[in-house]
Amino acid sequence: MTTTSLYQKYRPQTWNDVSGQNHIKITLQNEIDHNKITHAYVFTGPRGVGKTTTARLLAKAINCQNRQPKGEPCNTCAACTAITAGSALDVIEIDAASHTGVDNVRENIIENARVAPTALPNKVFIIDEVHMLSASAFNALLKTLEEPPKNTFFILATTEIHKVPETIISRCQRFDFKQVSVSDLVKLLEKTAASEKVQVENDVLEHIAKHADGCIRDAQSLLGQILSLGETRITMEVAELIIPRSNISTLMALFEALQQKNAAAGVAVIHELVETGVNISEFTKEFIAFLRGVMLLKVEGTGQYAFFDIRPEQQQKIIQLAQEKSPGDIAQLMEMFVKRLQMIKQTDLQELPLELAVMEICFGTAMTAAPVESGRKDGVVNQIRGGVADGVKVVTSATPSKKQPSMQEHWPKIVRAIKKHNHALHLTLKVAQLVSYEAGVLTLGFRYKFYKDRINEAKHRETVEQVVLEVSGEKVKIECEIHEKFEGIGIGAGAEGGKNIDNLVPVTEGEVSNVWDLAVNTFGGEIVAEK
Repeated sequence: MTTTSLYQKYRPQTWNDVSGQNHIKITLQNEIDHNKITHAYVFTGPRGVGKTTTARLLAKAINCQNRQPKGEPCNTCAACTAITAGSALDVIEIDAASHTGVDNVRENIIENARVAPTALPNKVFIIDEVHMLSASAFNALLKTLEEPPKNTFFILATTEIHKVPETIISRCQRFDFKQVSVSDLVKLLEKTAASEKVQVENDVLEHIAKHADGCIRDAQSLLGQILSLGETRITMEVAELIIPRSNISTLMALFEALQQKNAAAGVAVIHELVETGVNISEFTKEFIAFLRGVMLLKVEGTGQYAFFDIRPEQQQKIIQLAQEKSPGDIAQLMEMFVKRLQMIKQTDLQELPLELAVMEICFGTAMTAAPVESGRKDGVVNQIRGGVADGVKVVTSATPSKKQPSMQEHWPKIVRAIKKHNHALHLTLKVAQLVSYEAGVLTLGFRYKFYKDRINEAKHRETVEQVVLEVSGEKVKIECEIHEKFEGIGIGAGAEGGKNIDNLVPVTEGEVSNVWDLAVNTFGGEIVAEK
């Protein structure tokens, strides 16, 4: 037994049924009323917002035998019923994605256009995803668009207007469809639910509308999935079986943890999401939308363009949390999570990119050099001026010695090289702390146990050891430790073959360069070579 989807079942059959595209609907109705219909149109916009539906309505309106005021088709005449059923021979729908070549265009469009309409007053070609046509196919279509046969109309639909040649667009009347607002989607879903004789709570309708991201087809598809559960009353608990919810209180909890640089609280929010089965990718999208709302709230003060039906106390809490942040700060935070959303799609451990974002915001990135503080700079200068740092032996030589790169200097290259083998492993190593390198054992420190456990997995440890060998030429054994603070522990200098990590503080290539610049500025002279 086959069933019809809600989107097909409730496809608009009159202009009055079209949702969210008033600027297009009114223009087309006026053109039909005044018999000023253009021979070619191009409809562009996101998927699922009504481009093909509008094209079919336009075809129906210009062929209707008993057209009503405001360009409304009667939906009862032979022409209307045939077009609605998809059996009208003079309304030809072509999927350009599967008919990309010039031969298809010549056979299905150009040759067909030369034949007069057989049953209807006008012949209409609806070409969906027109941007998929080849360059030669567009060239073949161009002449027909310039001089169309009598009583022949073309409606081109595309989601990627930039791929359509300007020569084609210039010969058409262009309409830009927009995403449907949440309020318009809620009204449409209310009407659909009433037609299905099912009571749906308003919170559920709002949740579906937000989840659909402005797409009518997605909204009605989600509602159809929920209604398929067979309940006569749909509550949020029922809807969550299909669409797991991450409510605004959870979003606020993560935002508060980030604002207070409370890594433990931030990670706890993420782990709770995982344990309750929330889709991490969808949650990240919602958090990005939440941050956008915070940014707009900071800019225009009400959040009316971002938050839908937010309670006053929640809005006040958000304002309080974001008080010390500028819109630019929030925008940078959004940009970080947009990048993390892409990473989520590339790793099996979906919570890892979010955990790393929390670490980076709360502690900074281990691979990023921190600004040299004045006290530290003075200490370096005094040590340089004093000649020797405490506890360091000076060996004089008649010729300059060639300094071999240390493991500390190799480390940034090692982390970058890991990315080619395992993207998630690369993200984990970015928050690692070099603790020590002694007797062939390279010890890494992590603040949290789950990072340590991940590196200690045999396949991951072997990958790291292999990349270290490739980059540094040294065969090492990887060990991991837990450190509450991102500073290393002392290393016995007397161990035979031991190699001390400089001051046990991660030093990037840029920071090494800063130290040499400081020495040059203090004593004068120039750097002859660095090896």
